[in-house]
This record gives sequence, structure tokens and C-alpha cells, in this order.
Amino acid sequence: MSYQIKKTIVGSLPRLDDSLEASIERAVDLQLRYGLDIVTEGEQRADMISYFDQIPGLTGRDGKVGVTGRISRPNHVEDLYKLRDFKLVTEYLKQKKMENGVKIGVTGPTTLGLTCATTQLKDYKSVADLELYEDLASALKPLIDELLRLDAYVQIDEPGISAKFLDPLQATKIINEIAGDLKQYRRGSGKLSVHVCGNLTRTPELFGLLNGLDVDVLSLAFGGKTEGQNVGLLSDSVFDRSGKKIGFGCISVTSSTINAIEPAENVVKLLKDGIRKIGIERLAYVHPNCGLRNTPLNITEQILDRMKTSVEEAERTK
Repeated sequence: MSYQIKKTIVGSLPRLDDSLEASIERAVDLQLRYGLDIVTEGEQRADMISYFDQIPGLTGRDGKVGVTGRISRPNHVEDLYKLRDFKLVTEYLKQKKMENGVKIGVTGPTTLGLTCATTQLKDYKSVADLELYEDLASALKPLIDELLRLDAYVQIDEPGISAKFLDPLQATKIINEIAGDLKQYRRGSGKLSVHVCGNLTRTPELFGLLNGLDVDVLSLAFGGKTEGQNVGLLSDSVFDRSGKKIGFGCISVTSSTINAIEPAENVVKLLKDGIRKIGIERLAYVHPNCGLRNTPLNITEQILDRMKTSVEEAERTK
């Protein structure tokens, strides 16, 4: 039986044009060119931290964002950059008569909180003050709920979890506090995910905690030598119990030259190994390991091309 493996990216791409609107349109065109089923805005406006300097209590200056006061929910969620850029993408897809899904990354409270707090911290005791992260979780909920209402795929980006910005038990508990209070979250829809990159095997309890998150999809990295160790964590029985699906990072984004990009045969083998371990029904989509913001455009295009051809080969030779 043939099957189609959906393709997406984690979120970011290199900036593609001086004009924001033109840059987002070019980002969408780039993703469509390489057959991505779920596209993003490419994070063309800002980096994953600066996107959120509109949250009351956060202030951006000189390319960095600090905690300058007590964090609270935004008064006008519709004005937040992530929503505005989501609408730019959906309008552009409508003009092109394309029906691709749209995914928007929302930087999670652990990663956002510690990064901002190390720049500047006021009105909280220290970077270890859990109230900082709980207040950020509360501030992000309206944005996530509105994106879900608009039928976006929402990805909570938390690289800080694998980097141990907080104790993993506390970090995952805070994410569950977000998910548990969302009015627009339809469990089982596949629309809410958490992305955690890095080698999860270095923290023995981490994978179990992630598998207990109240989200539909875990977006993880499996490409390359280091993150390739995560494949050993996979099994169909684990996901039969949790009901999770996997966003499968199938190719590293750390290559500095085109020749260093993983060969297609390696990517195909990895995809087949992953599918064998979890079952095709547990594969939500595939993507590069992580974001591509700092990856040169020519290497970005080769990574997307390599992923596309590898997926096609994996589908043919199931």
C-alpha cells in the first residue's frame, strides 16, 4: 500500500528580502518549491525571542529582549506579530489557490523566560523563579488559543528543555498548564505540538516526560550522529500508550558546506528505521532537525531538496 509522508520545516528560514511581506512570500514560495505540505512564515520578522517583545513585561533593545517588569497577558492579541504574520501567509496561499496547512512556532515559556532573564531581570527573584515561567505561560495562552481557532498548526518551541534551562519536570509541567487551559485545542487533531531538539538520551527521564505532555505531536530530532541517538528511544508500544504522533527530524541542519549534507541514502535509511519502530500511523510529518535561520540559503535549499527526494524514495520502497 502506498502512503504519503507529509513534509514541513521546524519554523525558521534565512531572511529572504528587505521587505517583510515580500520576505514572507518568498519563504512560502521556497517551501512550496520543495513540496512542503505544511508551511510556516519562515520567522522572517525576527528571531524566536524578539518575536515576543510585545508581551507586557518584556522589552526589546539592541536585538535582545529583557524582563523589564511583571509579565502579563497582552491586551490585544490580534496585534501580536505571530498572528499578523500567520494572516500574511494564509492570504498569500489563498491568492495562489493553495491549500497547504500553516504552522506557527510559539517560543515556549522555559526558553523564552531564561533567555530574556539573562539579558535583564526585574520584578522576579532570579532566573530560577518559577513565577517568571508561569506568568509567561499565562501570557502565551491567548496567542496559542487564537492561532488554534484560526486552524493553524501551533508548535511550542522549547529547545531550552533539552538544554536544562529548568528542571525537566518543572518545564513540562508548565507546558501542560498551557495545554490544559486552551479553549480551542481539539485533542487528536494534530494541531498542537512541542518541538525539542538535541540529544534527549543525555537526560534519562526526559523522553518519558515529553511523552506525557498534553499535546498531539512531539517534534524531535533524529538526523545526524548526535541526535541520531534519539532513535533508540522509539517504539510503537510507547506511543500506543500515549497516543502521540512524531514530527520526525530526519536531516541535520549543521552542515557548513553542501558536501557535508547527509547523503540521501542515510536519510532514507533513517526514515525507514523510524517508521519501522513507530508505525506509519504515528508519523505526523518529517522535517529538518531544527530551524534554518542561520543556515545559508544555498545549503537550506539543498537540505530541503535532500529531504524531498529522500521522502519520495522512502515512499517508493516501503
